[in-house]
Amino acid sequence: MNKKTLKIVLAVAALLVLGVACWLIFGNKGGQPRRSTTAAPTEAPAITTEAPVTEAPGTEAPATEAPATEVPTDPAEAVDGHVTITVKDENDKVLAEKEVGFKAGQTVADLLEANFENVTIDNGFLMTLESLTTPADYHTYIAFYVNGEDAMQGVTTQPFTDGDKIEFINTVYIPADTTEAPEEFDGHVTISVQDQNNQVLAEKEIGFKAGQTVADLLEANFENVTIDNGMLMTIESLTTPADFHTYIAFYVNGEYAMEGIMTQPFADGDRIDFIDTVYIAP
Repeated sequence: MNKKTLKIVLAVAALLVLGVACWLIFGNKGGQPRRSTTAAPTEAPAITTEAPVTEAPGTEAPATEAPATEVPTDPAEAVDGHVTITVKDENDKVLAEKEVGFKAGQTVADLLEANFENVTIDNGFLMTLESLTTPADYHTYIAFYVNGEDAMQGVTTQPFTDGDKIEFINTVYIPADTTEAPEEFDGHVTISVQDQNNQVLAEKEIGFKAGQTVADLLEANFENVTIDNGMLMTIESLTTPADFHTYIAFYVNGEYAMEGIMTQPFADGDRIDFIDTVYIAP
């Protein structure tokens, strides 16, 4: 082989080596450099020994932010308190009952008119409410109670506070007993008025109190009583004439009274007689 041929062979061999090298480097992935198989091993990733933190279900900490308080935007919703208003018939059957909010300055009448039907008020007196009606003769009326006690004022002025229970009850009117209790006395006497023939014209058993006189008892219990200087001039139909030819004699327990009717003493159980008597001159 001559020198010329040798140069050609060497040149071809160099080209082959260069081509292989290029293929090895760039030919594996579309021209991307091929990693050397002799590269130093890469460092293994560090293994952590810290256990992952897991939260038990349902143990999430509650939110610390306080819930927002809803502020009414409508001024009519803001109240200063509440009362319970009940309407009952005469048998205590509840016809209507509501818990009602109120503002300072409102009256019971205001609450009734705003929350119930058929409300009629006359001079602070409740005449109608729901199905209740006060008749013209007032034999029934709508009684008004606050916390179980009779209201001391009408529905336009009666005070009340938060939490009060207000009741309106149809009630039968029962007139108060006007019968007076028997008057207590210190004793009783019987007083009789008789004509000249001892015919009884009037007779009464009369109670007396200490300090009263016969004159007091006559004036309080008989008709046509006239007294002049302690002397009985007229009683019932008896009259002492101007000439005194008759007079009204005065007896206690059948005995002629020694004193006039202003001063004559008497006691419980005594009998007192006034008898028309003809005067006989001595």
